Amino acid sequence: MARRVPPAKTVPSVASTFEHQPDLRALPVVAAIPAGHLTFPVLDEAFHPHLRRGEFAVVDFADHQPAHGELFLISYRDPRAESGQRYRLCEMRRKRSRREGREEGWIAHHHEPDGGSFWLAHGAVAFPLSEGLFSTEGAASRLVGRIVGVFVPAIGITRGPESGA
Repeated sequence: MARRVPPAKTVPSVASTFEHQPDLRALPVVAAIPAGHLTFPVLDEAFHPHLRRGEFAVVDFADHQPAHGELFLISYRDPRAESGQRYRLCEMRRKRSRREGREEGWIAHHHEPDGGSFWLAHGAVAFPLSEGLFSTEGAASRLVGRIVGVFVPAIGITRGPESGA
């Protein structure tokens, strides 16, 4: 004899509409730069919505250990630069080897704002690059610090002495 299965109960769902939240951020917006931190200008939309063009990324000098998916300021040797260093915002990604017995490493994914005339002519905002494979120690030696916040300067605020005093 066939067993009867009772009908499934239906639970009325609460209808909710999606509300766009353009100011929702993964990084906190800070009003002042904490001690031991610095700012770095955001030149493109490569890491939008976390960092937006015209803002300043807040960099924590004390934290330079790579973490998967986290944003960092990284330095590269560049003999063309006056200081001998070039700095870029990057996202660190963990790379695992497909072969057993090989260590994992780190890749720094960033964008080059001046990627060349081809990219600019084709409307690209930045040329994507990935650097690595770095060991954990190698990546930590290149990372200046983790991005821990965003500083958005108020319009009209200037530095230095006020004019007309």
